[in-house]
Amino acid sequence: HDMNNGFTTDFMSAYQFGIACSTKLSIDSSAKQHYLQQYHSRKDYEFPSQEIPRVKAWCEWFGFPLVPKQIEEANDFLEEMSMKMCSNADAYLENSPSVGVEPVVYKQFKNGLAKQRQKSDGKASQVEIEHQRLEVASEMLDQLSAGQETSAIALTYLYYEMSKRPGLQEQLRQELLSLTPQIMWPPT
Repeated sequence: HDMNNGFTTDFMSAYQFGIACSTKLSIDSSAKQHYLQQYHSRKDYEFPSQEIPRVKAWCEWFGFPLVPKQIEEANDFLEEMSMKMCSNADAYLENSPSVGVEPVVYKQFKNGLAKQRQKSDGKASQVEIEHQRLEVASEMLDQLSAGQETSAIALTYLYYEMSKRPGLQEQLRQELLSLTPQIMWPPT
């Protein structure tokens, strides 16, 4: 299942942020293991951060945090990763990206927010710009998580079903071998 999580994280991040700005977990096993450890460590602690952030902050202020420090560090790691991919996608968009490798989702989401701002007064303060940057990064992280998890589960189930059907495996193999250009793995 970890392999599928790596593949689907790469796929989703490439679609969102463009191939040049995506994760490369399927070819970097140590990065994949670190990412997945950070990502999955948060599961039992998602509720306070997402649903009751003010209560969480209040509890921390009084000295009894609801979320352990290592979980907060995992959250920081993922948020920083998302911010970095957003920054890289911005830089990539400034250099006239090639069609087919551009950061599709990121570009559309940012363009949608820009259109909303134009409908108001069209001007944004530095605080508003920073807030929008954080909003975009948060949305991209949410979409990455949702797409990665559901797709990895579907791939795992697909492998299980394919393992029970050798004839179907051979049909798929033949179809993949007939593709032009050929799929080469690992990429060279």
